[in-house]
Amino acid sequence: MATRVLGLALLCLHCTRAPAQDTLPQWEEVSINLPFSTTLRPVPTHEVTGYPWSVGGETMDRDYTLYDNWKEYVEPLGITQIRLQSGWAKTEKVMGEYDFTWLDHIVRDLVERGVKPWLSLSYGNELYRGGGGIRLSGALPSSGEAYRAWQDYVRATVDRYADVVDTWEVWNEPNNAWKGDRSKNRPEDYAKLLVATGDIIRERQPEATIIAFAVSGVDADYVGQGLAELQRQDKLSLVDLVAYHPYSRNPDDQDPAVERLRDTVAMYSDRIGLYQGENGAPSEYRETKALRGYKWTELSQAKWFLRRALNDRAHGIGTNIFSIVDLQYPDEINRKGLLLTDDDKQVVRPKHAYRAVQHMVSVFDARLETMDTLRYTEDTYHGLQVYGFERAGAPVVALWFSDNVPSDHNGTTAVDFTFADLNFGDPVYVDLRTGVVYDISKSYHRRTDAGHEFYDLPVYDSPLLIAERSAISSVTAR
Repeated sequence: MATRVLGLALLCLHCTRAPAQDTLPQWEEVSINLPFSTTLRPVPTHEVTGYPWSVGGETMDRDYTLYDNWKEYVEPLGITQIRLQSGWAKTEKVMGEYDFTWLDHIVRDLVERGVKPWLSLSYGNELYRGGGGIRLSGALPSSGEAYRAWQDYVRATVDRYADVVDTWEVWNEPNNAWKGDRSKNRPEDYAKLLVATGDIIRERQPEATIIAFAVSGVDADYVGQGLAELQRQDKLSLVDLVAYHPYSRNPDDQDPAVERLRDTVAMYSDRIGLYQGENGAPSEYRETKALRGYKWTELSQAKWFLRRALNDRAHGIGTNIFSIVDLQYPDEINRKGLLLTDDDKQVVRPKHAYRAVQHMVSVFDARLETMDTLRYTEDTYHGLQVYGFERAGAPVVALWFSDNVPSDHNGTTAVDFTFADLNFGDPVYVDLRTGVVYDISKSYHRRTDAGHEFYDLPVYDSPLLIAERSAISSVTAR
């Protein structure tokens, strides 16, 4: 099936106002008994080679965060795409009059910073009867008057940003209301909105990427019913990617549900791909919002982000990290951001996860390709994720313990690995979370008839790499 993907060392202190590294919370050190080599160099957006990682810049349509408070942190993060919500109610406050000033500033400034926005056409407008809800779980537009106004707004938005935006998402989590009341936001109602919106996008931007559904969770039932309605209307061509938001405490637990969603989509098209459009974990205990009621910390959040993103990358699924900054909701601060904010929406500092994502982006650029197969053996009792990548034939193996929720401790277990088909000449060991690169000395590695064997390598619940040095772009060859 064809899949379309949206096209730390320390923080770069010359690029941002970020405080020094020692302001971060401290945890126990990872016990890695290998010789230190170097650290990864973060890659700012203007130097990134291709791969379109995405980060969330959502909720500015409701003023839960302010762009000017965090814009300086965008370039050094190294992520070259960002999800924005377009804000019909914020843009059209008088019927038929659009004030895009707020969104113009954000979109145009992001482009200058080397980041390409993609826009989610989300939420309604209470100026109109049946205009739809203006917040999460809100109703879809329902009246003829509201539909006409919505379509006029879509035309105006697409025309205004067509020079810099070519990816459009239609609504956000329409299935939320349907989960509680099957008479609300039915799949066929969403399909109607998608057709009304997608036809306009295709008319104005025939080659645009249209992201559909953006379901809360991995809701194959809702997507399947919606696709069936689109098929009935001969409108499947309006969908390029089906987005889902797979919040779960263990980010690796969602693989079976994602495969079911992939199979569901494949029943209707071999052209439509999947996109993980919004996912994140808090950095502290929260009482509301997704993944609430668990004692998250900045450490477990950083591990969670890396595991979620690399799992998606290994399965050929684009991923959007939610979110770049903590969000000031009406009831509490949603602490899923990479940047810590205060009650006034000001950035206090980058979190540990910000630096971890910098490390990941610096390694996993467009030059790193996913291996079709990876033959290996290991000797651990833990659940383990092991994925193979390569750059110009030089291997990179990502691995981590996946059987539990990311923890707030860094205890390691020694594991032996044998890779049958890979060739290592100058292997290094990389902790993506910390950005530290270690040499793998001959006492830990040898070539045998079975392949390349590695001995007593320390593994824990955060992604590590066994890589040929030349495959890591931010590491200099010896």
